[in-house]
Amino acid sequence: MFGIHIGNTNASIAYCKENGEVSLITNESGDRQTSTIVTFTDEGIITFGDTAQKDMSKTITHNKSAMASQNLNGDTFHNQVETRMENNIFSYCIPQKGNIQYVTPQDIMVLILKQLLASAKSALGVKNDCFNCVLLMPESFPEEYCKNYKTAAEEAGWKVIQVINEASAAVLAYSLLDYEDKLSETIIVYRLGGTTCEITGSEISKGMVTIIGSTYKEDIGGNLFTDVLANYLADQFVKKYKLDPRERRRSFEKLKLEAKNCVNILSNLPTVTCLIESLHEGLDLSVNLSRARFELIIKPTLERCIEPLRVFIKEFELNGSIDKVVLCGGGVNVPSLKHAVSSLFDGTTTEVLAHCNSEEVLAKGGAKQAYYLSQAKYDYSEMLPRSMDVGQPVEVENAELVYDVY
Repeated sequence: MFGIHIGNTNASIAYCKENGEVSLITNESGDRQTSTIVTFTDEGIITFGDTAQKDMSKTITHNKSAMASQNLNGDTFHNQVETRMENNIFSYCIPQKGNIQYVTPQDIMVLILKQLLASAKSALGVKNDCFNCVLLMPESFPEEYCKNYKTAAEEAGWKVIQVINEASAAVLAYSLLDYEDKLSETIIVYRLGGTTCEITGSEISKGMVTIIGSTYKEDIGGNLFTDVLANYLADQFVKKYKLDPRERRRSFEKLKLEAKNCVNILSNLPTVTCLIESLHEGLDLSVNLSRARFELIIKPTLERCIEPLRVFIKEFELNGSIDKVVLCGGGVNVPSLKHAVSSLFDGTTTEVLAHCNSEEVLAKGGAKQAYYLSQAKYDYSEMLPRSMDVGQPVEVENAELVYDVY
């Protein structure tokens, strides 16, 4: 039973074994995260992940938001391909051997889901088995997205048993539902993905998760840290050589890739050397950077990422009544962001949960939900409905916890 999380930047897939143990599936490169950047070559070859990022000429990014948005235009998601809106249908325009191929966001989603299915089959050594899965989506996304997402997964070869809200998956991943506890708890899930931020408040009572409010931002994400660092490195290059790598798109894309790598390293180590050979005009970049310097550089961006959380707490009058805060999404790996979130709460009354790999939380929660439903022996002839409420306990033989959705 699988849980699948697809974001604008990365995708992950988790598998729950028969004993309830959850593990992440790795791709052909051995990574637990698969980039959702998709590139088309002139020969019709489709590439994903790091390979796609190295050739940005016909590249599609932010496809999740494109698939969900109701108001698209050609510049909405900064893709490297032209787009069109015809008969109310948004498409990417892909040059292929002298012709133009029109590809919809749903078509791209199918390609990504096929890639994940191939990884799942490779990891489990199964070729013709039925791959049941639970898909995840932001609470604010429309029901039409839910329907199209399910259709894309089925076209890719998955058997979708349910689509649930990402915030509910985060709660499941941390096993926060306790049926013996009669007291309710208020939980905030703060997700900072690559390009978006979602904050969701939930009430947990007797094993049920009820969403009480949510806010979604498309202009805030962990990629802001990458962009700030990339511009800082570009400025250092200008100081040294009087040349600006931002003037050439390929040079700046190489710089952003290195900046992203450095952000990841600085999330775990105190220093990093940012090194790119032949970055621009044949000249190399080499900059030593400490975590302290990086945190100083991103301080204004950090405040921008935290502000929606402050507003959310005030808007829903949750100040002083929050029991737990769950952090998820690749953006929260930055240590100073975790500290900034924690500083908003009283540590004696509010527990901030961030010990799980933040990029894997949602997929793990989806896999757990798929497992619980399998234990309940549901009839999968029709997909279970998405609901604002997740988690009514049902006692089933050989299953400790099962979540019914209504």
